[in-house]
Amino acid sequence: MTVSSGSAQSLRAEIQQCLVESGNFETISNELTERLLKDGWFDEVKNLTKEQIMKEDNTNFTSVMARVEPQAIGMFFFGFFVVVLINPI
Repeated sequence: MTVSSGSAQSLRAEIQQCLVESGNFETISNELTERLLKDGWFDEVKNLTKEQIMKEDNTNFTSVMARVEPQAIGMFFFGFFVVVLINPI
């Protein structure tokens, strides 16, 4: 089953609204940021970005993002699933 882009954005907005109204959005955001810092995710993404910039002669923000973002998201989701498997709710 696929979700259209509009439906996904609408669902995301609705979830975010509920989290903000309940007061959990800031808590979750802060905990996520703390965890990403602690696990070195930001440093890894920064290093990936530097490597990408060094590889390309004619580099710009868009081309670097196109290459780094999928890897950064993959690292995030891998780390997230490891944490969930180790510390189930």
